[in-house]
Amino acid sequence: MKEESTKEILRKVEHCALRDFYYHDSERFAEILITVPNAVFNIIDSRCKEKGLPNPFRREQFMQSIIELPDGNRALRVSFPEIKEMSFCRRIYAFLTEDNKKAGYYCIENGNDEYSEEPFVSEWIPYGKSYANIIYNSEGLTPENEFLKCAEFYRDVDPATILEKFEKDQKTSDGKVGKYHEII
Repeated sequence: MKEESTKEILRKVEHCALRDFYYHDSERFAEILITVPNAVFNIIDSRCKEKGLPNPFRREQFMQSIIELPDGNRALRVSFPEIKEMSFCRRIYAFLTEDNKKAGYYCIENGNDEYSEEPFVSEWIPYGKSYANIIYNSEGLTPENEFLKCAEFYRDVDPATILEKFEKDQKTSDGKVGKYHEII
């Protein structure tokens, strides 16, 4: 069995642990990220210790903040260490509504040859017992406008419609549904 590396720990926290926590209990997710300084770093550090690995990351490489929206809702922003390899998050934006009626969990990902060499936005949407990872056309994405792009996707895109398109477009010859879908 392959040993888990610190980068794999970081990737699992970015793409799985935080996402699962958000969709399982968004109120508690928000409470912890708002009230516990260095919560994300502490999770990474704890997982490294569990695996007997040194933690190469520093507290100051992780940032957690809240964005108050004009409509009274909020978004949480989590920033990660910059790792210039594909499939690592630069930031996560998790939207929180007062009534918890609409979820939105977006990642600003490093580019890769498969989708784009530039950073892009992906959204994780619950899909059955798992999640669908939706890749958005993120042309012109910059650190200055990435939150607004995520907010636009959150406001304008209906997850049910996306999942319907996802299912239709991702059927393979054996009838199984893939995990990723690009929205152009």
